[in-house]
Amino acid sequence: MTAFKDPLLPGALYHIFNRAVGREQLFVQPGNYDFFFSKLQHHIAPCAQILAYSFLPNHFHLMVRLNSEPELLLQLQQHKRTLSTANLPT
Repeated sequence: MTAFKDPLLPGALYHIFNRAVGREQLFVQPGNYDFFFSKLQHHIAPCAQILAYSFLPNHFHLMVRLNSEPELLLQLQQHKRTLSTANLPT
């Protein structure tokens, strides 16, 4: 697999897609679509607007616009803070 080398630019549009390996299905049950979309909203929405999406049984497509640079930096700082405290004993 090759590394993505182009910079991600705030405000830019990106087509994100992925396909299951072989002839496997990503979405086996109807509830899988809702679960995947809820995860997208949780992980992508803080960094980008989801403008369009298409979920098919063995692959998906997303059209997203990255948030502004200050919003992205704030999100990365919050994510870093969450990771740094995630494994601390309570």
